[in-house]
Amino acid sequence: MGLMMTSPDLSEVYKFPVDAMSWPSMACIIEDLVSDALMTLNEARRDGAGLDAAFNHAGGRLTLSYNYLERWVEASKERINAEPF
Repeated sequence: MGLMMTSPDLSEVYKFPVDAMSWPSMACIIEDLVSDALMTLNEARRDGAGLDAAFNHAGGRLTLSYNYLERWVEASKERINAEPF
């Protein structure tokens, strides 16, 4: 597995069939999660309140995207290695 093996796999909470996803679908999910994290931080920065909560939310979203991406890459490598030629 990857570098964050000791962190909880948050992608288990929001299960997607990552193994069967195409790259464009995976990219859209990751982009949505990162966009949500950045938007939350930006709103908290403007308001001046809730930066700690926004930081925690953004960190969770970024960890979730990392976990999805790690699962997708591992599944893709297995699929490529299983090809006969």
